[in-house]
Amino acid sequence: MENIITNPLMAGLKLDLIYYPMINEYNGNVYTQLRIIDYRIN
Repeated sequence: MENIITNPLMAGLKLDLIYYPMINEYNGNVYTQLRIIDYRIN
């Protein structure tokens, strides 16, 4: 878990995982969340 905080890329992903599920609940679309995270990784 410490590596996630240390690595900038993983920290960005962690923010996405926290931020976008809130949007995901608003949209009610699981695919929206998965696609956004996919674009972030690529």
